[in-house]
Amino acid sequence: MDLGKARPKRHAISRAQMFLALADKCSIQERDICEAFIEAAIVFGRTAIHRLQSRFKGHPNWKPWFESLLAEPSVMFFRRQRDHILKDGPPKIGQIIG
Repeated sequence: MDLGKARPKRHAISRAQMFLALADKCSIQERDICEAFIEAAIVFGRTAIHRLQSRFKGHPNWKPWFESLLAEPSVMFFRRQRDHILKDGPPKIGQIIG
């Protein structure tokens, strides 16, 4: 997975990418671990946004940029899903009802 710029292995985006890659390798019999990897990717994706806020919130142009970022569908997804995972339970990902 290349998003253009190489990031350190411990960067939140690097961790999210790692968990997505691990989820992608899971077989259908490993769906529980696949879901756990997807949940971890979502949590780390949201962590990246938190870390940006901690690092740059003192910048004079931070607030308008951050507010525009919060309107992005992908950021809204990470915020909603991460909150659901931490507060309510696992996300409903491709579940089969039998």
